[in-house]
Amino acid sequence: MKPGASIKPFFEPRSVAVIGASRSPGKAGYQQVANLARIFRGQVFPINPHATEICGVPCRRSVSEIEGPVDLAIVLLPAPHVPEAVRACVEKGVPAVLIASAGFAEIGPEGKRLQDAILDAVAGTKTRIWGPNCNGLVNTGVNLLASFVDLSGVRPGPLAIVGQTGIFAAAFLNQIMDIPELGVSKVATLGNASDVDIADVVEYLAEDSATEVIALYLEGFKNGERFIRLCRELVRRKPIVAVTAGGSEAGARASLSHTANLAADGRVTRGVFEQAGIVLVDEFSELIDVARALALWRGASSARRIAVLTTSGGAGVLAVDHIDRAGLDVATFSKETIARVSTLSPVPAGSENPLDIWPAMQAVGTNRAIGEIADAVLADPGVDASVMVFGAFSGGGSEFDPSVIRQALETSKKPAAAWLYGPRALLDPWAQLLAKQTVPVFPTIGSAVRALQAQQTVFEHRGQLAPSPHASPLAVPAASRALIAEARRRGDQALSEVESRRLLAHWGIAAPPEALVADEDEAAHAAERIGYPVAVKIVSAEIAHKSDVGGVALDLGNAAAVRAAVGRIRTAVRAAAPEAKLDGFIVQAMVRGRAEVIAGITRTPQFGPVVMCGLGGLLAEAMRQVAFRLPPLDAATVDRMIESLGVGAILGATRGRGPADLAALRHVLMTFSSLAADPDIEQIEINPLVVLDQGQGVSAVDALVVLRNAKPA
Repeated sequence: MKPGASIKPFFEPRSVAVIGASRSPGKAGYQQVANLARIFRGQVFPINPHATEICGVPCRRSVSEIEGPVDLAIVLLPAPHVPEAVRACVEKGVPAVLIASAGFAEIGPEGKRLQDAILDAVAGTKTRIWGPNCNGLVNTGVNLLASFVDLSGVRPGPLAIVGQTGIFAAAFLNQIMDIPELGVSKVATLGNASDVDIADVVEYLAEDSATEVIALYLEGFKNGERFIRLCRELVRRKPIVAVTAGGSEAGARASLSHTANLAADGRVTRGVFEQAGIVLVDEFSELIDVARALALWRGASSARRIAVLTTSGGAGVLAVDHIDRAGLDVATFSKETIARVSTLSPVPAGSENPLDIWPAMQAVGTNRAIGEIADAVLADPGVDASVMVFGAFSGGGSEFDPSVIRQALETSKKPAAAWLYGPRALLDPWAQLLAKQTVPVFPTIGSAVRALQAQQTVFEHRGQLAPSPHASPLAVPAASRALIAEARRRGDQALSEVESRRLLAHWGIAAPPEALVADEDEAAHAAERIGYPVAVKIVSAEIAHKSDVGGVALDLGNAAAVRAAVGRIRTAVRAAAPEAKLDGFIVQAMVRGRAEVIAGITRTPQFGPVVMCGLGGLLAEAMRQVAFRLPPLDAATVDRMIESLGVGAILGATRGRGPADLAALRHVLMTFSSLAADPDIEQIEINPLVVLDQGQGVSAVDALVVLRNAKPA
């Protein structure tokens, strides 16, 4: 079956039945028939046993009375009557059933029972369910308005909109209808997504020639792994912009590790989307702005090196600040560009970019200055994109004609974004004319720069080879499998700290010298063998976070200090966790390194296993400076993951000291990428993982391996 074939009847039906069609204007069942009757190219069959016609279209008493096949049935009945209607559709052989009605799983157990009845009715058949509790879909290519919302102003265009909340998609679409240069190819509101889900729609849109940019509103995922796999492939050809809502705490409630707790607040989604090349934005308005810009810039290339053309010096400086925060570069103009601009007005050394074009406007006139400067700057091979800040006010600028930059834009094919200031009576016409030149106007300078940042993301992922969708499990030695088997025999949820580090050692991840001891005397003797300073830690399979119960003592410099620490720890742990079984103490060499990080694997309900790296130690959860990526990982992805943490000053060469051993940290994360596919592993956490100087490796000071399918305490 071709990708997206199972949901093709929803978007490309030749015939549509409306079950629950109404004769009463204003009701959903009436508006749905009206939408179809007005422009749909196929056959329309209103189903109403009490009416002969609706909107001039003859009615049928039931779907079974329709002569010939029905590709799509739209159900607008009260929830209790929907399962029966779905069964009638199955008997008729309808492949696509869209349920707009509400009153299902979103309202509680009784609604969930009705929704399950619908799914039972189509189980084992070729009929698929869209919804329930949705506002339907649109395909402008065949004039299909499979929605009860009045969308009379919708027009064709390159943008597809997919939302899990129908009201959002309808409002979003109405806003887009107010933008003359932008139209839509498809609109999909999924509602409860009981059957057809976001991955199904993305798979269909991937092959849709009318769709060039995709905008998503997401609240959750039924099959996040499949969705991301599809997106990683799709972004090489079509930009995807998304806004998400909500985060899952289910993983945290069932977790033994900091890793899963850190994964529960939406950081996973952000990290995985970034890895896949999806442009993630924070607001609905930003979704519209960025989607519009990417649609206007279709085919544009890099936006890394940005030129700022401004009629306000202060606004130019602000633009540079935004460019720097976005991780983009302020372009350096060539000598030839500076010379061309200087023929209009001298350019003081050091003030080339941002380029204040106001002196040139005063010298030669607004339109000549802006047109010639734009032509010179956009022709510069060191410039990839531009931010244009134009203003009008009493005494100057109002004569600006946006068409003067048309030639520069058409010749360079470089993306440009604008922010305008001044009276609305002038700026609104300017904005419309700029949009015709493929220059979107934004409400703030920052939003203009963020759109160019999105374009850079699109460019970087365009044409990239998508990684293999599956990681191969790492071959684990028999001794390590024996450790796992023994823990399962004991009924433990996780390996002990000692066992966890032993397992890591088999995978090439080193740990400090240590000894497992039973009491004060053994601890003192072990410390002498290991060498001071040392740390002492409690050992208990029932205590995951030792520091929380007073189970850790650090920087112990002699035997007396070690003995005293063992006694203090024993007393503190018995008071804090009286039921916990204590298995002894670890005496471990203290490790001094360049940085402490937390690294791990956890399984998420949205995406399955993910790899995590962040700032570690006791402040791991307090700082929450972490990055998540979906395996498989390559070296470049791992390096970007580490870079995103903003720890370059700590791990890089500084003050005469060489860099940290980033290669060893990369090895740990690449190893975790493979271990994520291990069926025995639920979570792994190393915290802290001490990163040493270059060539000296890393050291797993504390570690926890949680077994899959273990029941949380």
